[in-house]
Amino acid sequence: MSKNELLEKEINDTIDGARAELPEHEKKKKPLFYTLIIILITIAVLYSLLRSLL
Repeated sequence: MSKNELLEKEINDTIDGARAELPEHEKKKKPLFYTLIIILITIAVLYSLLRSLL
């Protein structure tokens, strides 16, 4: 039983391409939208706590 080397090479290339990592600048990039939502929720909770204490 002989192996088809060309097919095997293509499969390995496809798998390697799927496992490719994101570039360094893509990893460090945080979505602005989610950061803004977290800040707004934090402000709302702190405001609510301060209002109930006073």
